[in-house]
Amino acid sequence: MPRCKNCKSRFETRFSTLEKYCWDVDCKTIEAMEKIRKKKDLDAKKQRRELKQKKSDLETVQQMAKRVQKTVNLYVRKRDQGKQCISCNKVLKGKFDAGHYYPAGTCWALRYDLANIWGQCVRCNRDLHANLIEYRKKLILRIGQEELERLDKHCHDIRKFTKHELEVILKTFKKKIKDLGNN
Repeated sequence: MPRCKNCKSRFETRFSTLEKYCWDVDCKTIEAMEKIRKKKDLDAKKQRRELKQKKSDLETVQQMAKRVQKTVNLYVRKRDQGKQCISCNKVLKGKFDAGHYYPAGTCWALRYDLANIWGQCVRCNRDLHANLIEYRKKLILRIGQEELERLDKHCHDIRKFTKHELEVILKTFKKKIKDLGNN
């Protein structure tokens, strides 16, 4: 004979061996309230999922591109934490930027290319407008001349992302961030 989940007394099951509450009125009331709470929780979860899907459907490609860029920049900041600034060799601690050699706003083909994005101190990226001369010198050392020539070649390519492509990029970088956190 099972014990009641509420009053802990032993009871005889009537319909199923899986019954958790005895047939006392208070215990059955608690069981009914628990079922109602579980139903409300399931309904709320379903409603949140539907709302998230509606928001996703209404999101424009531009809005999604900004969201993906934030995720890519977060990955770069996590990847380059504790390393040197690409331009001035200052150790990157605390707040620093994910600096693009070719700007994300004008060079869409290289917007999410990791060879184009490196950790950069706020002074170099914002105050010195990316400090591009030093950036290029250090970029050659980090990725090599051939890779830099590839970036130079594709910097003016016209690239339009679809929502599906952006979703794939977003999932990829979220996984990379998660993998960095596990190391």
